[in-house]
Amino acid sequence: MNDAAPTMPENPTMTLANEFAEMLKTGKFDEAMDKFYADDAVHVEAMEDPTGQFPKVTEGKEALKKSSEWWEANNEVHGYEQDGPYPHENKFIIVMKMDITPKAGPMADQRMDMHEACHYHVKDGKISKAEFYYSC
Repeated sequence: MNDAAPTMPENPTMTLANEFAEMLKTGKFDEAMDKFYADDAVHVEAMEDPTGQFPKVTEGKEALKKSSEWWEANNEVHGYEQDGPYPHENKFIIVMKMDITPKAGPMADQRMDMHEACHYHVKDGKISKAEFYYSC
């Protein structure tokens, strides 16, 4: 009888998800986007941003990078935690919790916890779409 644990077949999406998640954990958000996002990647937000800075849908890595730069410049991050990735075929989810203080908009200077689940879709070895779900 063989007591060795069965090995799972290599899953390229899970490999990408694990590397992407590790980069996020270490604060390398921009580097992760550069490395793992497709040029035509899309972000779909759960709702329109009340500041008007983020549309519900943003298309293209360059536009996503500009949105990320704006977010980083306009929010002070006091803490970041994540859970996952949770894979499913060519998709995965990462759950994020951030302790932030917005510098602009209706919530400016109000420290808060932000929780979101990010549902990533992988196509041709790159993240092609990310959908964001928030706790309200």
